[in-house]
Amino acid sequence: MKRRILSIIEISVDILCIVFFFIKFIGYRADFPNGISVYKYFSPYQNLADDRIWLFIASTVFIAASIILGILYIVKDNKHIKNANYIVFGSSIIIYVIAMIAAVSVGRGF
Repeated sequence: MKRRILSIIEISVDILCIVFFFIKFIGYRADFPNGISVYKYFSPYQNLADDRIWLFIASTVFIAASIILGILYIVKDNKHIKNANYIVFGSSIIIYVIAMIAAVSVGRGF
């Protein structure tokens, strides 16, 4: 029962990571000479799509592999699947954090 709960939590975190790529939360402000300020919001995917799309693809591939291994571990209790699941989940979170840091660090000029 414990392994199922942990796997369900891992799968939920992976799905939330994918959803979080498409939420517009990175804000930029443009100040014009006439005193008007314009606020624009971008999603991490939009910021990565400019020149770091490989980070998005790598993160998505690792997250998908983690979801598949999580489902396999729920269905079949195997030591090798368990170890692979933990390794791929940890790797996917590390790559996801790197992708988020890269997405937030994009500067935009208006």
